[in-house]
Amino acid sequence: MKKTGKYTIEDFIFNQELVDLVKKGDQAGIDLFLSKFPDAKDLISDAVVLLRNLKIKEDSVPEEQVEEDLLRLQALLHKDKQRHIVWYKWSAAAVIFILISLSCLYYFSQSFWSERDSMFAMLDSLDTHVETVHIIAGDVKAEIGDNAMIRQTAVGDIVVGHNEKLKSDDIKSEVMQLVVPYGKHSKIRFSDGTVVWANSGTKLIYPKQFEADEREIYLDGEIYLEVAKDEERPFRVISKKVSIEVLGTKFNVNAYNTKSDGSVVLVEGSVKVVSKKDESLLKPNQGFFYEPIGSEVRDVDVYPYICWKDGIMELEEEESLQNILDVLSEYYHVSIKCDCDVSNEIYKGKINIDGSLEEVLYNLSQSTAFTYTKKGDSIYISCK
Repeated sequence: MKKTGKYTIEDFIFNQELVDLVKKGDQAGIDLFLSKFPDAKDLISDAVVLLRNLKIKEDSVPEEQVEEDLLRLQALLHKDKQRHIVWYKWSAAAVIFILISLSCLYYFSQSFWSERDSMFAMLDSLDTHVETVHIIAGDVKAEIGDNAMIRQTAVGDIVVGHNEKLKSDDIKSEVMQLVVPYGKHSKIRFSDGTVVWANSGTKLIYPKQFEADEREIYLDGEIYLEVAKDEERPFRVISKKVSIEVLGTKFNVNAYNTKSDGSVVLVEGSVKVVSKKDESLLKPNQGFFYEPIGSEVRDVDVYPYICWKDGIMELEEEESLQNILDVLSEYYHVSIKCDCDVSNEIYKGKINIDGSLEEVLYNLSQSTAFTYTKKGDSIYISCK
């Protein structure tokens, strides 16, 4: 059994406070819990990973069987460059039962999830309701300044601007997680030369170092990519709705798990898009658009789909202020309420969204007379 000082991993897998925090996806609470046990951070981090993906099954089995399963689980969890991670499913009802009566013994049902399902579970656990862009690598977290370029070196170091944020030797996890809060965007250059822009409310998982035969990243959100060509290593973007495979190209992917629709828009090169129902090969200036009732490929003007990376919202045609406010509400994840006639005012052109929501509203109010006030988590628009 893995042990640090007086603690074992069981102490934390069966800890009610930690289980509740993981179930709620409360990363701030988990960080606070970690701070209470400075000499057991590795154990707690392992327990969090397991609890996020475990299904604990009630049974009456010998204690030595529980320990044997945990030893096997730990060996698999820490195996270097494990390609197919073994995860154990968990049941909320069984977890509650464990917490009520620790006299009962449980074992971990040895059901195997694919690596893809494991990455999706990890994406789901990340919280975008934070103040700053940050990278998580195991129990290490580094905050990133607004609009700063993140660079991954060939050995796995993380550099922001000219300052080294994380050294490869300090990163114990083989998986990196990028979290971009609402109203922000970020940019990262991978060690292969690929550059990715990540939009507001985006979560991205990528390896500390790409494999010798492939490059894969996992997405919940929106990204624009300029993929470095490498015929020996295809580049794949994998989301719950679609996956995209390329060798070298420029394209945009909109794939938020919270939305039922999304798109892949190709700027340059070619990409293969695979969904649950369709497979399409896109040409430049084409988009693959999907929604619950189906999908379609159509020709598009690509810039309105990628201008967000430049801090711009381009209005393809005349748009009402109300429609613009709806987009801003989603981008900044803030409720915006307007109950006066100015909501029908028409705008056309480009809107700078590179700053705060207050700055955007101020600029809009210069051409249409309205005032705005913030009350709690909402903004109210009033006529002057």
